[in-house]
Amino acid sequence: MKIIDDFLTPKDYAHVKSNMLEKSVIPWNYGFGKSFGDREKTIHDIRNQQLTYTIYHVARYPEIMGTEYSAVIAPIVNKCNVLAIHRIKANLELYSGEEKFESEFHYDWSDKTTGLPGNRMQCAIFYVNSNNGYTEFEDGTTIESVGNRMVFFDNALKHRGVSSTDVSARCVINFNWITNSNYYD
Repeated sequence: MKIIDDFLTPKDYAHVKSNMLEKSVIPWNYGFGKSFGDREKTIHDIRNQQLTYTIYHVARYPEIMGTEYSAVIAPIVNKCNVLAIHRIKANLELYSGEEKFESEFHYDWSDKTTGLPGNRMQCAIFYVNSNNGYTEFEDGTTIESVGNRMVFFDNALKHRGVSSTDVSARCVINFNWITNSNYYD
C-alpha cells in the first residue's frame, strides 16, 4: 500500500474538485448498496446508498479519452504509470445522518466463477474532498479522507468505505487498473 498526500498540483486538484463537486458536471446515477456484496443490506439500512458514475469500464466504454469526462480525471491518470485500465468510477456519498455507515468489505474486482480477486489488478482511490469518512481495510488499517490524497493498493486487499458525518458529501474516484510497480511518476 502506498499513500501520497498532495498528489496533484494545487491547480490540477482544484480542476478535479470543482468539476466533481462544485460545477457538478458528472451525471450522477443513484445506486442501491455501496458495494456489490451488500445490496441485501440496503433493505435494512437506508444509509446504504450512493451516487456513482462509471467514467470508464473496459467492457462498456472502450474509448476513455474520447469521453467528455476524461478531462476531469486526466490529471490523475496522466500522473500514474498505467498499463491497462479496467474501470474508473466516481462515488458521491451524501450526508446520511450523525451515525457513520460501514459498507461491506469487498474486492473491487473478482472472478465471477471463483469469487477470487484478480491477481494482477491494482486499485487506487483519489479523495476529492476532506471529511471524517475513511476507507477501512480488513486488517484494520484506515485511510482518512483527505482531499488530494491518493492511495494505491493491491486488489487482493478487501476494503470498505465508511461514510462521513461532517460534510454534505464525501467524494472519491476509484481506479482499477494494471500499472508498473512504481505506480506514478
